[in-house]
Amino acid sequence: MTAALQLRSLSMTGSPPVRALHGLTLNVFAGEALGLLGPAGAGKSTLLRLMAGAIQPDAGQVVTAGLPPVLLDEPLSDADSPDGRRLREQVARWTRDERRAVVLATPHAAVAHALCDRVAILSEGHLLAERPAADLAPLLVEERYRIRVRGRLEQHLSRWFDGFQLEQSATDTALTGLVPDQAALRAMLTRAFDLGLTVLDVTRLEPDLTPLYR
Repeated sequence: MTAALQLRSLSMTGSPPVRALHGLTLNVFAGEALGLLGPAGAGKSTLLRLMAGAIQPDAGQVVTAGLPPVLLDEPLSDADSPDGRRLREQVARWTRDERRAVVLATPHAAVAHALCDRVAILSEGHLLAERPAADLAPLLVEERYRIRVRGRLEQHLSRWFDGFQLEQSATDTALTGLVPDQAALRAMLTRAFDLGLTVLDVTRLEPDLTPLYR
């Protein structure tokens, strides 16, 4: 495959919004969609700005060969939405029909899985792994949620939430764990209400990517 973009030992020591990068080396190939996957602060946007030539690295090189890559910075959060389906079709046109390289930065594993051929997993400016996007599929089977309830959870109530990690503060309790589907989530919330708990918020969490790079 032809490398449309080569990142050679890139390092940055800037302050926000420019995140530090640490000797990062990565190739992007013509005709592929590469996902930069990681949480906020991983260095995704900084890397895109380096690719675009908007900023210069403290060390290392960005080498472009042939057509310029398409750079997308967190374009959406739901790949199954109408906008997500339209973007998926557009990415296919760029990569398949025009043989362009596409680089998409996202914190959402489901988006990277749906739109990309390969993912580069980033954390705090380090490249942890490069994997086929298909390797994300097993991590997306079940969804992780954090359910926060008011007050500390008494011991006799915690048994109703076996399998969930409990984090208690002076004012609330966070229950974190895997939920197989929406029906199971509704059942868990109904149980919390039946037990007299006040649910403060429910947050869907990104899957744990550790199995892909440990």
